[in-house]
Amino acid sequence: TSMAIDSSGNVGIGTDSPSAAAGTALAIYGGASQSRLALKNSVTGDGASDGLQIGVGTDGGAFIEQRENNYLILSTNATERMRITSGGDIQIKNGTVNGGEIKLTGADNDLTLNGARDQIIFQINGTSEYVMDANQLYPETDNANNLGTSGLRFSTVYAANGVSTSDKTLKENIEECDLGIDFIN
Repeated sequence: TSMAIDSSGNVGIGTDSPSAAAGTALAIYGGASQSRLALKNSVTGDGASDGLQIGVGTDGGAFIEQRENNYLILSTNATERMRITSGGDIQIKNGTVNGGEIKLTGADNDLTLNGARDQIIFQINGTSEYVMDANQLYPETDNANNLGTSGLRFSTVYAANGVSTSDKTLKENIEECDLGIDFIN
């Protein structure tokens, strides 16, 4: 069968009994071959490798292919939420052009997080724990998080101005001492 329309309005290509999980269906049956829906226009061209193609492979796996050197957008509520660029970058947006990005780039597929609003906020179970901006990484709440654990420590910490583990402003009864380094030996 090349094409069939049943009494419910279901359309079948390659099948006499088009059906879907719910509603009215356009069913494309490829038998032992791939099944593809190809969407094309005068910009994409009309060749076999043109346009947007959605399908099911011979192994049963599903795919969405943007066959052009262009982007692919996913939207909800008539608003762009995610874009895959022609270069393979994944941009997740909050409804504005300045949304964040998640990128796997370079020869080693390095992960790049880009908080286009000047901050990247790390959350655990929906609670903000750490914030990173252009100058610093800091906990969301003062004195609430550790860097490492007693059994999982950093081997070396490099800092231009030292590592501050004590705060003079929190000390009381500070007095001058003239004992010097010889006193320690």
